[in-house]
Amino acid sequence: IVVFMIARRASDPNRHGSGKDNGVRFAALYRKIFPVLLRLANDFETVSRQLFRPFIEQLIHWFTNNLEREEEETMALLDAITDAASSPLSPDLRRFSSQMLAEFLRWSIKQNAERATKDRSKKKNS
Repeated sequence: IVVFMIARRASDPNRHGSGKDNGVRFAALYRKIFPVLLRLANDFETVSRQLFRPFIEQLIHWFTNNLEREEEETMALLDAITDAASSPLSPDLRRFSSQMLAEFLRWSIKQNAERATKDRSKKKNS
């Protein structure tokens, strides 16, 4: 389901439009799905961890590469990660979510720096 929603959003020609409604189409679903994916990535079953940990990392890489600040979908992922990082139920989930929060911050900085470099080079060439 998540891969379908990402593909649908990526192929939307209006995704970078100026309309207020753009980019929030799946935010409500993501708010329900992301916490479950984080718990699956931290499950005691090895197979579940092996499937969902790399998937969570790829989701972080995808959602941190947005052109608008504080997109609803990206904020849903960040909220799920921070909620899990402060979960009183599982120390393992807190540890994993803290690692994913660090990954989110690393990729946000990296992708914004790359975008800023591209913007500067475009301005110089103009």
